[in-house]
Amino acid sequence: MSVHPIRNYIGQPLDGHSGYGSSNNNINNNDNNNNNLRFSSLDTSPYLSDTSNMITLASLNVRGINTNTKFDTILEDLTDRQLSVIGLQETKLSEDRARSLFTAFNKRTSSLSSYNAYWSFDPQDRAAGVGLIIASFISKYVQRVHRHKGRFIAIDLLLPAKKLKFINVYIPPADSYNTKGKDIVKSIIDHITEFTLQGFQCIIMGDFNADPYKYHQLLAQGRTPSPFYKLIAFLTNRNFIDQSPRDASGKEYATFIAHNNIPTSRIDLLWFPESMLSSTFCFDQIWTLPSTKLTTNAAAKLDHRCIIGYFNKNLLLGHMPLHRLKQKQEWRTIFDYKHCTEDSWKDFQDEIDNKLQINMSTCQSPPKSTLHPDSKRLNMYWQTFMDTVLQAANKTLPKKRHNPNYKDDTPEELIII
Repeated sequence: MSVHPIRNYIGQPLDGHSGYGSSNNNINNNDNNNNNLRFSSLDTSPYLSDTSNMITLASLNVRGINTNTKFDTILEDLTDRQLSVIGLQETKLSEDRARSLFTAFNKRTSSLSSYNAYWSFDPQDRAAGVGLIIASFISKYVQRVHRHKGRFIAIDLLLPAKKLKFINVYIPPADSYNTKGKDIVKSIIDHITEFTLQGFQCIIMGDFNADPYKYHQLLAQGRTPSPFYKLIAFLTNRNFIDQSPRDASGKEYATFIAHNNIPTSRIDLLWFPESMLSSTFCFDQIWTLPSTKLTTNAAAKLDHRCIIGYFNKNLLLGHMPLHRLKQKQEWRTIFDYKHCTEDSWKDFQDEIDNKLQINMSTCQSPPKSTLHPDSKRLNMYWQTFMDTVLQAANKTLPKKRHNPNYKDDTPEELIII
């Protein structure tokens, strides 16, 4: 798991819009220099070599995929990563055309047989178009699909023990906020508010066309952000987390690249509830698709990078429903610390001492990991230590079973730790 430094939002605004209603030529003239200080020169951040036990969420602005070749190439890149949920923006595809291309590709590519796709498009806004491509082990729980003007699509998942919602958005840029963006943003905010009250956990991804860095810049400078940042402000005030990786120097990875190949901004975002940060979220990555790095066709080249969030399987799990607890009378086993004797703790300590050195000498770090060698080594040793402690506890400490009505009295502070 990666360790992410706390973001520092203090600095100079880095996009071409002032954010508070007027331009600033000094800022605009120094954009490139500031971007070099803020953003990593690398086009891809480290990744996890083994994601078999992960739920992976990806978001990418595809800059139009209305040709067969570009559609196939981008989907090949994405599905080869075996991502769980893929959000696409700026597809410029009608729903019928998207379904046709997806079906055709599905017949030619076995990897897509395990995915289902949902699309949204508005003929009055042909620059838009969004889609969600969902792995079948998740899509079987889809109960409802919401669409709005080709720039918003959301799916409701009614899982056995929780209600989860994935939202994919493509927010219009600042210069069209009053004509297009205002209505879209209001609809998104109303939607999240309504379904949060219904017990849904919402994860929102997409191209926001707004950089949170700039929003926090304005607040730090004592200025009032323009209404264009209303969605960023809403998610921030609702304690949603905007997580993004940094390189070894603490620099961010840009997600939007200007025509001169200069990292420009981080406007492709993935937000999730604060409660997931400690219990569910694991890792994140900024990724440049291989097809866009290798192509010589300007129309096929992307100006956005893909953002990927890695979550553990608790994302799809929740507390067991009360009716199941009552019907099945399912019990759970915990360590009975209150009845541990000095001999129990002595056996526990001896077991760790005996096994830890052996386990440490035989453990191996993932050979394909792109993390720094020191990080890989630290992760390897920490995982080995945790496994050894748990094995020793299972072997030496007393246990007890709790009935379904048992209430955990563990202090909240200890749970968080």
